[in-house]
Amino acid sequence: MTYRQLFDEAIGEAPPSSVDVDRVVAREVRRFRARRTRAAGIAAVAVLAATFGIGALRDDARPMSGATTTIAVTDQERLTKAMLAALDREAPRLGWVTGATGKTDTWNGPVTTRSTWQVNEVSGSSYAGWFGWAVVVRGDVRARVSIQVVTPNARATDKGACARSTPNCTVSQGPNGERVRAETSEAYRGQPTGGEFDVMTDVNVTVFRPDGTEVKATARTAKGETLLTPDQLTRIALDPAVAID
Repeated sequence: MTYRQLFDEAIGEAPPSSVDVDRVVAREVRRFRARRTRAAGIAAVAVLAATFGIGALRDDARPMSGATTTIAVTDQERLTKAMLAALDREAPRLGWVTGATGKTDTWNGPVTTRSTWQVNEVSGSSYAGWFGWAVVVRGDVRARVSIQVVTPNARATDKGACARSTPNCTVSQGPNGERVRAETSEAYRGQPTGGEFDVMTDVNVTVFRPDGTEVKATARTAKGETLLTPDQLTRIALDPAVAID
């Protein structure tokens, strides 16, 4: 049976002026051939993909949606994030002094909302670990804040007791067996030009953990000023995320 006969059976008789049967049949033949050509092309692509892998089909091939990429996080990056999170929880919306160093005459530099927190690996004769610090601003008060987490070695002698030379010192227990020492003292720093001494207030909290590591959180401000209290520094030092893996 021809295409025309099939078509006639499907639509019945139609006025010649309204249906050009020859044209319709020719069009359907072209569509059938085009579908057959596309099907052959798809089959060929499938064979290539199975043989060479899908990446061979495109220069810019990307991983499938279910694929995952593992990005290593360094101890420095992890501790930077943990220290900043603990600090922001206790003292949110701090300003950060740019260009500041340990010298107090650099603390009056420009202030930015972008963190200037620095974390570096440290080691000494009796310890090794990480130290983070920045000069921060809240209101009119500027302070050098630091967080240190270290593992003492066998030569370490600090057992967490208060020194006799530090009258404003207390020792308490943390929630997970930690020994917490909080100290407030005055520090004297001379000017680079040989002028008068700066009198600073140091607030230090050291947490001695059962695993042997120590975390020390410190805030140094001008005398009579306070940016972080001993309780705030204690909560920072007790943060379990501030730890050496």
